[in-house]
Amino acid sequence: MNLVRTNNSNSDFKELCIQLDTELNRRYGKSQSNYTKHNVIEDNQTVIVGYLDGIPVASGCFKVLDKKTIEIKRMFVKVEYRKNGFSSKLLTSLEKWAEELEYTTALLETGKAQSEAINM
Repeated sequence: MNLVRTNNSNSDFKELCIQLDTELNRRYGKSQSNYTKHNVIEDNQTVIVGYLDGIPVASGCFKVLDKKTIEIKRMFVKVEYRKNGFSSKLLTSLEKWAEELEYTTALLETGKAQSEAINM
């Protein structure tokens, strides 16, 4: 998988976020609307999109919480590409980028119905 650093205006990132939202809505139903406000990605310069043979298959980003802390957001791997280690590669790359920018702490939250994320 080729990981590309980009920003939230990247059309592949936007499309993967739509797919992530669709999946979250399927898993959580109406209760997902309680979290919609937390999933808005405003002017974010720390986005990574993962490509396999030129196809966007994974994405994630982080947002700054304070001078030392970031939060990992919008982690997603297309269903048909899961179980190939892509999420680990993506997370490691996001953490490395945050470290380059001198952040020392990263937070990652997930929901109870996201066993893939919990297992990671």
